[in-house]
Amino acid sequence: MSDIVHSHDGKAFMRKEVVRLLAQTLMDLGYTKSAKELEIESNVSIETDTMTQFRKHVQHAEWEKAIELTNQMSFLSDHKHKNAIATLLRERYFQLIDESHHLEALKLLRGRLAELYPQIYDIKRFVTTLLRHPMQELAADKEARERTCEHPDRVSRKEILKRFEHEMLSPDECVPNGRLLTLLSQAVTAQRWFAVRDTNEPYSLFGKNERPVGCLLFITAASTSPELPKMVHYKLNGLDNEVYFVEFSPSGKYLAAAGKSRAAHVYDCLNGFTRRAVLPLQSSVSCISWSPDELLLAIGCEDTNVISLFDIEQEKAVKEFTKHTAGPCLCTFGSGGGFATASTSEGKVLYFSDASQLDEPTHEWTLLRAFQLRFSPDQTQLLIAGHDKQIRIFDLQSYESRILKINQPITSLDISQDGQHALVQLKTAVIRLYDLTTFKLVRDYMGYKQDRYIIRSCFGALGKFVLSGSEDGKAYIWHRDTTRPVAKLRGHDGCVNDVAWHPTNPYILATASDDHTVFVWGPSHLDKIDFSKFLNEPDAMLSRISEEVETSSCTSDHTYAEQSRAHLQNEIDALDVYDGWTSDDTDRSSF
Repeated sequence: MSDIVHSHDGKAFMRKEVVRLLAQTLMDLGYTKSAKELEIESNVSIETDTMTQFRKHVQHAEWEKAIELTNQMSFLSDHKHKNAIATLLRERYFQLIDESHHLEALKLLRGRLAELYPQIYDIKRFVTTLLRHPMQELAADKEARERTCEHPDRVSRKEILKRFEHEMLSPDECVPNGRLLTLLSQAVTAQRWFAVRDTNEPYSLFGKNERPVGCLLFITAASTSPELPKMVHYKLNGLDNEVYFVEFSPSGKYLAAAGKSRAAHVYDCLNGFTRRAVLPLQSSVSCISWSPDELLLAIGCEDTNVISLFDIEQEKAVKEFTKHTAGPCLCTFGSGGGFATASTSEGKVLYFSDASQLDEPTHEWTLLRAFQLRFSPDQTQLLIAGHDKQIRIFDLQSYESRILKINQPITSLDISQDGQHALVQLKTAVIRLYDLTTFKLVRDYMGYKQDRYIIRSCFGALGKFVLSGSEDGKAYIWHRDTTRPVAKLRGHDGCVNDVAWHPTNPYILATASDDHTVFVWGPSHLDKIDFSKFLNEPDAMLSRISEEVETSSCTSDHTYAEQSRAHLQNEIDALDVYDGWTSDDTDRSSF
């Protein structure tokens, strides 16, 4: 047998280490006999003979013998070796006190123990423990004596061995107990990074139906992506011209789309994305924003000074906001009922603390050519992306500002749900993630195309992903924390200008394009009949997705490998779902 074993993806491992890990796991699970048989058959021991003897000494409280053995053992560092001796000497000190050998305990404290614990604070604690312990004639009962020998550092012998295994000893000496479960936990964490939803349910190792699809340890992340929205389920036509904006209402009940045509279209998401309303406008659109209660849709226009507030139920404008002198006009609602507007050419920004009272602004800023407005999720701040390549963050109590200098033209701004990060899209085809507390650049997302037009991006799937349009007619998805490309969504025949991820259903997103359409994307394992149910009760459909993944992926190792390769190739052919973008830009439409 070779001393090296390889995983399916080519990674090499020492056979001896794998055997030791398996044997230790059998021991942890209570299969001692099986573990011993594996050691005999493989001629590989879980731990060294010295470690076995050391373990016995600790279990029997033979502290001096255990200390002597440490000189024959391998530690992670000299410092760890010193800490190990200090731990064992401390336990010997407590043992002497428990046995009422006070003079010997005092001698140990003044000698070796003081050398290893030089801090006055430690010495005081040891002395206090000694003084609090009664003499043997006053407390002959051993249990009573041990109750009085209290010290914050006292731990069980089992805990001492655990600390040695996990924190001090070299892996050459022993395999830490629970090591395989630790590795499984790390694998689950990695899988969860790329899963659309989070869950606290127990994780199945073999992909059982009741377990989360995104956390299956025997299915690789590349083939466990049925939850990711990467199939077009609805193609919304009839928008008559280029579509610049697309936005879900706060609960995801409606989807609004608008652009170059003089009309905004509202779709009912819960009824098959049927057209709910067509709202007439005076010119092409410069922004759209939903009110928190979803009753109003505010729309700013490019060529007029009017911001129209449409009542969705009445399908008409119930208020024309005209406090600016020229367009293009911008607007945004806050989650707390606030409202902000701006005129780019006028250089004025208005803030209203109550959107129902728009007669006089609560505060006004001038000489500020805004490009986009965003409230923080708690509506304590207003973020203004300007044409001067800066983002100003205004406190809505003091109206003091901080400035995040970008130094490149900004085309999009989005705020994370916790309000801690800003997603800033630049005209140089880079999306940057900034920490809004420190203003430090956290991550970059690249690979899409942007040169001539305004492209927008957003956070997705409860903040786990980043989604962006692109001038090459595709939409791109990255994993937020790793910046790894996850999917390239094909289908549009023109530039993808704007994107929106459903605010409550992480399995749905929408894209808006110059090809006069809006695409609604969802999981690839659902047909349109299922997808309609999925919109109303998304979690109820997860069992079916899990069942299909299990059926297609969890058979024999040979069948699994073949199906995984076939599945992955199909993904690549249709959507380019893999670790990095390809240089092949040939369109392969989904239709």
